[in-house]
Amino acid sequence: MLGNALLAADLVTREGAEEALGEYSKVLSNLYNARMAAKLGLHEYDMALSHELMRLMYDDDADFTNTFRALCSVSSLDEEGEQQQQQPGSSGSESRPGSGSPGLPAALSASLNGGQPLRPERVAAWRQWLQAYRASLRADGVPDAQRQAAQRAVCPKFIPRQHLLQWAIEAAEKGDYSELEALMEVLERPYDEQPDAPAKYSSLPPEEMVRPGICMLSCSS
Repeated sequence: MLGNALLAADLVTREGAEEALGEYSKVLSNLYNARMAAKLGLHEYDMALSHELMRLMYDDDADFTNTFRALCSVSSLDEEGEQQQQQPGSSGSESRPGSGSPGLPAALSASLNGGQPLRPERVAAWRQWLQAYRASLRADGVPDAQRQAAQRAVCPKFIPRQHLLQWAIEAAEKGDYSELEALMEVLERPYDEQPDAPAKYSSLPPEEMVRPGICMLSCSS
């Protein structure tokens, strides 16, 4: 509609508009590829690796924000080497029975399927992707600490989730602005770990908040 309005007002020629649209597509693609590479901690965009990750996240109902944040803790070592290096219970250690999906990094497991264990074949699919991902990280040759810090700078831990905003709105309507103030304080530093921040600010919505108009939005919302 904007393009038609500009053409009708003789502010741009059709040839100029088509050229601009073609250039826009290239710029958008380049920016997307660069950002995706940065979120994965890679020098170059890997289309196959990225597309497979998006497919896996879609298939396993991943929380995209938490999944990318979890990948910031993945080591470039192979799985056995990572298990030996990680301290038990750390966010990068492999899940143990009873703590999500055994065989996957704990933080990654928690971001998939609502935190519930995945079927064995789904775990196998993620392990295969992680193997390819670790190989790409090793090929880049960037020390893990340096690469992980750069990843965390582009993969936020905290975002203004719909249910958090709804909590703040409902409290404010009752004259209580403390929830809004607490949320704003956390969101001032979305990329920082903020270990003292309540878990609810980086968690999926509780069951009572999964209802139309909050976590279930139509395209017209």
